[in-house]
Amino acid sequence: MFFPSPDWFTGFYAVPVCKWGRWVSRASGRLTFWDAGTDGGDTHEAADAVTTPPTTIFSIQNRDSPAFDTPVGYYTIKAV
Repeated sequence: MFFPSPDWFTGFYAVPVCKWGRWVSRASGRLTFWDAGTDGGDTHEAADAVTTPPTTIFSIQNRDSPAFDTPVGYYTIKAV
């Protein structure tokens, strides 16, 4: 969870770790905010607004949101 939204989070999925039938030695990328779809606010000043029913998980798409395309961090996966 990232303050102030109780349903913003970060992570990664669908990272290409295999190319042309071989494991890659390293993969890296940016971590951005995702929204779990349980709270309707998309800015730091938004009132708490429970989304009923919850929506599906999505990346932050509102360009006015401080979380839009903002890297939270970076990840690196390295073959051992």
